Amino acid sequence: QKSHLLDQFAIQEQKSVQFHQITIREYERILGDNPGVSFGPPMSIGWRYDQENELVMELDDYESAREQQGTKKRGRALALNKEERTNL
Repeated sequence: QKSHLLDQFAIQEQKSVQFHQITIREYERILGDNPGVSFGPPMSIGWRYDQENELVMELDDYESAREQQGTKKRGRALALNKEERTNL
């Protein structure tokens, strides 16, 4: 039975997932229905995107470019303020 458990563990160790390419699309922004917005209209993402501006690239290249350009945003930097939402 010990051997059987070791075989199962070895099989589980061999499973992996890898990503090589990413596709970057810019989707439309639409009026949303989030009641948690304090000021201005709530925004959401729509289903439509511009296929002509779709970008396909290697994942490693994308990550390197983001590091070099310092374009990685987090938390509050991702939020739109009231004026930005209203102007959309």
